[in-house]
This record gives sequence, C-alpha cells and structure tokens, in this order.
Amino acid sequence: MRALLKTYFLIISLFFTAGCLNAADIEASASVDTAEFLIGDWIQVDIEAVHSQEVIVFPPDPGEKAGDLEVISLLAFNPEISENAVKSKWRLTLAAFDTGAFVVPPIEIGYHIAGDSVTSTTETDPIDVIVYSAGGDTLQAPHDIKPQMEAPLEFADFLPYVIALIVAAGVLLLIWWWKKHRKVKPAEEVTPYIPEIDPFEHAMKRFVELENQQLATKGFVKEYWSELTEIVREYFELALHIPALEMTTDEFFEAVKDDGTLVEKSHRDLFITADLVKFAKLIPKRSECLAGMKTGEEIVKQARAKIRAVETAETVLEQSKTEKSVIETEDSTEEK
Repeated sequence: MRALLKTYFLIISLFFTAGCLNAADIEASASVDTAEFLIGDWIQVDIEAVHSQEVIVFPPDPGEKAGDLEVISLLAFNPEISENAVKSKWRLTLAAFDTGAFVVPPIEIGYHIAGDSVTSTTETDPIDVIVYSAGGDTLQAPHDIKPQMEAPLEFADFLPYVIALIVAAGVLLLIWWWKKHRKVKPAEEVTPYIPEIDPFEHAMKRFVELENQQLATKGFVKEYWSELTEIVREYFELALHIPALEMTTDEFFEAVKDDGTLVEKSHRDLFITADLVKFAKLIPKRSECLAGMKTGEEIVKQARAKIRAVETAETVLEQSKTEKSVIETEDSTEEK
C-alpha cells in the first residue's frame, strides 16, 4: 500500500512539474502608453513574448477587427536575443471611430518547441481604454458669441448695382439698334442633291450581294431573311413612294393590294416565313433559303413589269389627249 501511494504522488509531482515547465516556455504581455485617446487616434499596442531559444513563435493574427476596434496594421520588430531568453516584439495599431470605453481583447500567440510538432497558444491580458471626442458639445451647432451688427447702408453700397444696370441697358439698346438697322441678305435656296437611282437595278444589285455573302450557309439565318425582305420592301418604297420599310407585314400587303402584286401565295409566304424567323426563331432549310431568294427576285421583276405597263398606258393616254386637243384647236381655227 505504501509503495502504491508513493508511485501515485510521484506521478502527480511529474505532472505538475511538466505543466510548470511548459508554462515557463513562453510569457506573453501587451501594453499601451496611455489608456485615454481621442476619437480617430491610433491606439498602439506593444506586444512582447519572452521565451527560450528552443521555442519557435508565430506572429499574432488579429484579423480585421480586435473586438470593437478596427485593426490598422501589425508591425514586427527584430527579436532581442540573450543567452537565456529571446524577446519577440510586435506593434499592433488599432483605431476607434466612436467614443466610449473599449477593451483590447486578449491577443493569441502560437508557438511550438523545436522538435515537437504540437502547436500551443498563449494569450495576453485584456487592456481597457477610453476614447473621448475632440472636445466641446458636439450636439450643438456652431453659433456666434454675439449677434452681428448691421452697418447703415450708403450710396456706395448701391453703386455697383446701378453701374451693372446701366451697362446691361446699354447692351440691350445696342442689340436692338443692330437688329433694326442690319441688312439681312435673302437666304439662297439650296436644292439638295438627290442621286438618281433605278429601283430595279438597285434591288438586283443587292440580291447579288446577299447571295455572295452566303449568310444562310454560315448560320446567320435571321440576318439573311431580314435583308431579303428588306430588299423587296425597299424596291416598293423607291418605286411606288410608300413607306414600305416602316410598315408591318399586314400593312405592306394592304398597301400593294391595289397594285396587283404579292397576289401569289409564294409571295406572301416569303414575308410570313421571314416574320417567323425573326420573331418565332424558325430555322428554314437551306433549300427554303434558296427558294426565298428566287421568290424575292420574282416579286421585284413582276412588280417592275406592272409598273412599266401602267406608266406606258398613262403615256399613251396623255399623248392621245394632246393630239385630240391639237385637232380641236385646228378645227376651230378653220371654222373661223
């Protein structure tokens, strides 16, 4: 029994001895020059860790905030090495943007003994600080000590305004006189230059350019059908003088209904297919794209033939009226 108690006390003694040695491996502390600061001042906290040379110390990592204080920076100094100990030092700069009492929280420092992979930590003691305002009663707005005294008004006070009014009146008078007596040259009429363009030739040229671009083959189906119907609409706009490019499909059909064009189903299907491609994301086959080009050219050619026929008929009618008028004039002259 006695041997058992002796062994028990020996184990407890070794345990406390190891704990004391471990605690004695490093000693951390933190301090400030003063405990009172003004709002916006930097609070510089000096951190020290005294340890043996066998202890490897890691710098503290306070993060972005230390309690309610903002972390500004952490500066490390060269350690002071002596025969028995090493003193590692850091300076942590904090700031408070409000008034009141604050606490610099315990700062954790990690370390481990050389040859030992286990990392331990120690902490500094918390520090109480007080932050004051810059002084004065900040709740009151600035105000004068005494009310301002009003000086009596003199003529010199009004003189700048009088001069300004006289100058302004003189400038207005000069402007009025100049406008009244100036000689205005009549504006020359400038006739804007409008290049002559044959709607049919222009449309045929655009059809060839569209075919050479091979938009449908390259995958630009929407652009292909938009330009195809645009060529046809532009021809009617130039030939018939109607705003075909600004009309909807139904409005366009209604506008050319009396002209006798777009009566065939394939002609109307061209514009309906183009609308489906643009608004319903329809993707026609390559054969349909080629057929659309032929249909567009066919519409333009038929429209041109009908427009020419109408123009020829009007010319014949006008000549007939002219000849009739000449004959009537000659007959009346002979009777006299």
